[in-house]
Amino acid sequence: MTVRFLIVFFLTAALSAVAVASDEQKKEAFPIPDRYTLVNDYTGVLLFSTAVRITEKLQTLERQNGTQIVILIVPSVGDGGVMEYAENVLDKWDIGNNGQGNGVLFLVSNEGWAIRTGPGIAGALPDAKVARIFREIVEPYWKREEYSEGIEAGVDAMIEAVKGEDTAPTFYDYRHPYVPTRIENVLIAVLAAFGVIYAGVLLRRRVRQNRGGK
Repeated sequence: MTVRFLIVFFLTAALSAVAVASDEQKKEAFPIPDRYTLVNDYTGVLLFSTAVRITEKLQTLERQNGTQIVILIVPSVGDGGVMEYAENVLDKWDIGNNGQGNGVLFLVSNEGWAIRTGPGIAGALPDAKVARIFREIVEPYWKREEYSEGIEAGVDAMIEAVKGEDTAPTFYDYRHPYVPTRIENVLIAVLAAFGVIYAGVLLRRRVRQNRGGK
């Protein structure tokens, strides 16, 4: 009986240790990148077409009135939680970067979400409005597991809220484009490229045939 008890005890302890180690690994925060674009998806939540469409909307807003809304989607924010992680992102990236604090961060992770606004844009997008946008617009999509659609709807609502602002333009230099993370997005891009090449080959053949006929 004693031997059996010891075996069960050590097995339970070992399994508990593995579970704790696994849990700690899951809570490790995703490293904040050194540079950013307007849409930064490191999980593949956004469809490629949606990411491109959102980027175009945010670029238009930034050109119109200097407001910079940045989306960041990461697998984990670590033990500190989404608010602490969001503050760290704001400190590192200086979103808005025009000296007027007109940046907005829309952070999404497995542990939750956060929308943080700079002081220059807080009047047009106060905390109460942010909460209402999420509760009434974003959350219904997410409850249906339509995460990509919910994020875009939330962005549209924020753009509508801040489009009347008039601030200095940002000076951030975007040096790298949005890169899709979903494997199907990569396949779509490859198929699209193949389609363009194939269409070009057919066009050349048709031109040659027409010349030969003449």
